[in-house]
Amino acid sequence: CELEPGAAAAVAARLERDHRAKAVAIDGWMALNAYVPPKERRGLVIIDPPYEDRTDFHRLAPRLAQAWRKWPTGIYALWYPIKDRVGPDLLAEGLARAGIAKVLRGEIQCEADADSGQLRACGLVIVNPPWRLADELQRLLPPLARVLSQGRRGHWRVDWLAGEK
Repeated sequence: CELEPGAAAAVAARLERDHRAKAVAIDGWMALNAYVPPKERRGLVIIDPPYEDRTDFHRLAPRLAQAWRKWPTGIYALWYPIKDRVGPDLLAEGLARAGIAKVLRGEIQCEADADSGQLRACGLVIVNPPWRLADELQRLLPPLARVLSQGRRGHWRVDWLAGEK
């Protein structure tokens, strides 16, 4: 789901040959609950809000919990930027209290120059992650953080916000 027309057309063109996926020009917040569960009752929902507005972090946990209650066996992957800890910590606290059975969080930070203006860290929350994904992230994120930080100190973490602690 993509609201911006140019981006929606680009995504649709990219997916046109894959019958398992489709692009819809609609607000993703509205679509999140409208399109779950799919007929197949299996699938992956990728959530990547624009994060242009601080309220995006406030909306995520309740909207994701609402979709999960409607389709508790679905896999949901939610990407988020980390420019400061306020939004991501608010998201983590909301998801920990949401009643969702399994919520895995992975974050990676590549130290950037203070004045670079670059995104220095990001995270991924996965609801109902595939088996052994937590172990795989524990192995993959340390070397990835080293490489991406280009000699500066990179950080990473993998933890359970709910479930398999």
